[in-house]
Amino acid sequence: MEGLKVDFSSKKKLQLMANLFGDFRNQEEIYTVQELLLELGITANYLPPERMNSTVLQRANINIYHLLASEVTIQKRIQNRYDRPFLTVSFLGPSETAGALRDIGTVMGLSSSKTEQVIRRGLASVTDGINLYGAELYRKKAYLLLDDYRREIAGRILDDLGMTVINPPHNKQYRTPESLQKLIKKYGIHLIIGDHDQILQDNSEIPYFSLSEADQSFLGFRGFTNLARCISQVLKEKSLH
Repeated sequence: MEGLKVDFSSKKKLQLMANLFGDFRNQEEIYTVQELLLELGITANYLPPERMNSTVLQRANINIYHLLASEVTIQKRIQNRYDRPFLTVSFLGPSETAGALRDIGTVMGLSSSKTEQVIRRGLASVTDGINLYGAELYRKKAYLLLDDYRREIAGRILDDLGMTVINPPHNKQYRTPESLQKLIKKYGIHLIIGDHDQILQDNSEIPYFSLSEADQSFLGFRGFTNLARCISQVLKEKSLH
């Protein structure tokens, strides 16, 4: 964070503004992050790629690029070009969200107690989600058809829900319906979670849930409960077949 921190002491009464852009699947994910930042006292405007220019970026106190994995090269390039505070953060999962809010709070010179208050409220909602869905998801086995970074984050989220993530040797071999059916039978897998695979979605014999198809947010603290609810619903539907 050193070198990014900005002194807003002379602007305490001014509204803090942020530009928000990056990797969002739908409007709900944008709303989720905007609501979180508003709790910190920051009004965030979503910036589509076609509106990203020097004038717009320099109007904001900070530019926040949301990615599922931090890319320092993008951060440095844009920060140097536009001479504005710039952060690359991820809101995928409770731990990532808490870290993102702390980073943003530090750069914006916000009170750490205020930031921690927002995080505590968020983590309380995560606990509520665990209490709601944890019992029915406990020890359910899942296999993740995701890239390395998202598999790691999703694995931590499922672990918080009491689920077991199966990581077989030769992980990349399991990509076709046939190989996945063998994997399901071998390990007793209850659910396969992926990003977007039409073949698997159309296959009624594969218990598959796509993160891309759900028209809601899985980001932030609220997204944790949304994901738990969706997984619970899919498992119930599959058990009826």
